[in-house]
Amino acid sequence: MKLIYYADDDIDDLTIFKDAIESTEYQVVVFFSGEALLESLRESEQKPDIIFLDIYMPLQYGDEILVQIRKEEQYNSIPVVLVTGSLVENQIDKYLADGANYLMEKESSLIKFRDVLNNILKIDWSTFKWN
Repeated sequence: MKLIYYADDDIDDLTIFKDAIESTEYQVVVFFSGEALLESLRESEQKPDIIFLDIYMPLQYGDEILVQIRKEEQYNSIPVVLVTGSLVENQIDKYLADGANYLMEKESSLIKFRDVLNNILKIDWSTFKWN
């Protein structure tokens, strides 16, 4: 089974994410902060196949956690998706420059969320480039 790490401070968003991932080949481990995700990443022997980070979290934003992940060479091959309720166009280049592989807007319905998530999980990250 493949492994997803997802950090988000919103319990409803974590629940929707877990529900959306339910019928896939992935197991999801959720974190209420980016700091907790980083700690687990450093301590766990099994590395995630993909990381999802909510951008707007207390203490440190997801893009700040992304920068910390990308500073550690052993994690550079792990795709990181930044997740937000509202994607700000003028921030996209910054997020990509910081090392994000993809930017995902949260969907309000479980069906739409599942569709977007399934499409992301089908990406071949070795060849994918954001437009």
